[in-house]
Amino acid sequence: MAKPAEGAATSAETTGKILDAAQELFLRDGYAGVNLDRIAKSAGVARQTLYNR
Repeated sequence: MAKPAEGAATSAETTGKILDAAQELFLRDGYAGVNLDRIAKSAGVARQTLYNR
C-alpha cells in the first residue's frame, strides 16, 4: 500500500474535516442553507472528495 505524500491528510483526517465543516454549517445556516460546494470549501477539500467519502 502506498504511503500518502508528506503533509497529505489521511482518509480519517479528511473525513473528520468534512464532518466538522458540515456540522458547523448546518448548525449555523440550517440544512436549506448548505450545499456540497460550501461544505467542500469549508473543509478545504474538492467536491469530488465528498462524493468519494
